[in-house]
Amino acid sequence: MATTLVGLRSQSMTRDEEGHRTYNLSWLLRTDSHLDGPETVLQTVNLLFPVGSAYALDNDYDPWAFCTPDMSISVHQDLEEGEPCQHWIVTNKFTTKPMFRCNTVQIDNPLLEP
Repeated sequence: MATTLVGLRSQSMTRDEEGHRTYNLSWLLRTDSHLDGPETVLQTVNLLFPVGSAYALDNDYDPWAFCTPDMSISVHQDLEEGEPCQHWIVTNKFTTKPMFRCNTVQIDNPLLEP
């Protein structure tokens, strides 16, 4: 029930018309049991890249881009049908675009602001 980060598979960056940058990182992870599923992989990724952490990869650093809750986990594509799965592809999203937040509730005490 352990998951290991094997390494980075791919990375990309896009910039929209407002100048916001979005980074997508795809990672290869390996579980030690074919009985482990995406939930086990998700727990490992949440430890490696917690939501809200800054984009920092080797010499690449963007202090304004943060990890969003958006994530995709899929079986490694080199697997044949019916074969037990131990390799997973995880894609994380980092962006400088502010997340939607409901502003209808007025908060008087700044310490109570989420």
